[in-house]
Amino acid sequence: MAHFSVHMLAYQPEYRIRNVVIPDDYCGDTHQIRSKVWEQGQNMFQNQPSIVSVARGDVMEINGEYHLILDLGYVVLSGSQFEVYKSFPQVKRQQLSCLKAADISTILQVNVWDGVPYTGD
Repeated sequence: MAHFSVHMLAYQPEYRIRNVVIPDDYCGDTHQIRSKVWEQGQNMFQNQPSIVSVARGDVMEINGEYHLILDLGYVVLSGSQFEVYKSFPQVKRQQLSCLKAADISTILQVNVWDGVPYTGD
């Protein structure tokens, strides 16, 4: 069995890391891992009291990379982009996960939200 961390940043009231366990058979390519972590991160499969199910806007940690879950797919974030993403308020993280991967990368690269440098306030 393989263990993966999911940073619960979208709908979890307080920052938590959810541990998701998947069978080794599903640890092939990154797409396969992401799909299985998404599935097994639902409370109907691996119930974790007081932690919500994995959702868009959460970030999977896979092989040292940060994979932001989007409405349609995923985007890999650098460590610094991940830190910027975590610094945004929860509602902005929820909104950001609805954008296209290229737009997200641009916003996180320059640390700007709505055209204004974001300082974490």
